[in-house]
Amino acid sequence: MIIFFVIILLALSFGIINTMLMAVLERVREIGMLMAIGMNRTRLFGMIALETTFMVILAAPFGLLLAYVSIQWFNINGLDLSAIYQEGHAAWGFKSIIYPELETFYYFRIMGLVAITAILSSIYPAITALRLDPVTAIRKI
Repeated sequence: MIIFFVIILLALSFGIINTMLMAVLERVREIGMLMAIGMNRTRLFGMIALETTFMVILAAPFGLLLAYVSIQWFNINGLDLSAIYQEGHAAWGFKSIIYPELETFYYFRIMGLVAITAILSSIYPAITALRLDPVTAIRKI
């Protein structure tokens, strides 16, 4: 399970970095203007980190709800893998229909790991925003 968590959280971090980096790069002029009128770097860093936190606060519950519903549905109805792996599973003595289940404490663990990953993933886009020169950022087309 830990290996799967690491792989999924790594993919999540790349998605968050990509989303937040695009948000920063699309608002170069606005960030340059904020820096030009006196916004300090600490507040700019906090603004990017807070935006990432809000994104996670909105998206994580929906993702967990979707995961819970789909796991419960497949736990009742089963996931039929016979079209793909029937011969291979039969050779090893496995059934071709699986019934996944996930204990409740994993959902809380996942929620915490997603929050930590999101905060760590917001560091690179925030540093990118801090490196902008206000004069060149304002003039960027």
